Amino acid sequence: TGLAMTSAPDMFLTFVLHIISRAFVYGGNTTFIANSFPSEHLGRLIGLSYLMAGLVGLLQYPLIGWIKATSSPFYVYVFIFVLSTLTLGYPIYIKHHCKDKFKMEDRTSSAQSVPDNLENNLELYLPRETCV
Repeated sequence: TGLAMTSAPDMFLTFVLHIISRAFVYGGNTTFIANSFPSEHLGRLIGLSYLMAGLVGLLQYPLIGWIKATSSPFYVYVFIFVLSTLTLGYPIYIKHHCKDKFKMEDRTSSAQSVPDNLENNLELYLPRETCV
């Protein structure tokens, strides 16, 4: 089939932009881990995130094979869309769990006032170990 770009300067520019974007992604990932977790776990968590990125990167080979076998990327797009949609399930579950926990704690203790904007102040009223 061949390359989509045949011009050497365009390939070089694309390569440089790809390297810069990867630096920002890895830098942001490392910064997030460093700010969110204790320093004694920094190396393990960064290694784990790189391992997961590598495993996800390995998925490209079976997906390309699937596209070549079916000669249409439609089903691969649907599969990736379903996987992406499923990843939203856990944060939605946590949000509802924390709201339910807040409502249950509010019923048991009447001394705590319920704010009007519950979603913005939820972390102030809930225990940190259950609803982070």
